[in-house]
Amino acid sequence: MEPISLRVMNDKLICTSDEELQTAVFHTSSSQRVSHEPEDGLEKSSIPMAPDRVIGLSINARYRKAVALFPKDFTHCPIEDIKLLYPFLVIEAKREKDAPGFRSIESQTAFPIRRFLKIQDYLRKARYINIDPLVWFFAYQGDDWRLYAATLDGNQVVGFPIIITIGY
Repeated sequence: MEPISLRVMNDKLICTSDEELQTAVFHTSSSQRVSHEPEDGLEKSSIPMAPDRVIGLSINARYRKAVALFPKDFTHCPIEDIKLLYPFLVIEAKREKDAPGFRSIESQTAFPIRRFLKIQDYLRKARYINIDPLVWFFAYQGDDWRLYAATLDGNQVVGFPIIITIGY
């Protein structure tokens, strides 16, 4: 049996296991391949699916138990051999000189972002949760960076620029 810790936070008693206290909340993947959605038929395509960084939730005992309740074919993370659940932040960077531009960065990350949104949407539907999927996206090119929020409108990915900073 796992030892339990009790602590008071905002006048509420919080119970957590030692493993949850020792496990990082977030996990990062660097330049790992993201699988295409099987229905897309793009597994053998040359469309790049390896963002510079992907951040999601770390797997702990509580999440392992929750994941085990889903059917085996339900995908919680499309990045192989990575202990990361429900990716929600994508980061892509390009050099400053001779860079392809932000449109190229956006195109390169479109499929991974769509894949992550669809995973969240499948979870939403499976658990009857009324929360829209959301993935954040940072794009860097030299000193210029942009932050976007992406969600689904039906089957279409909709991106909203949040912050655009040029230089310092």
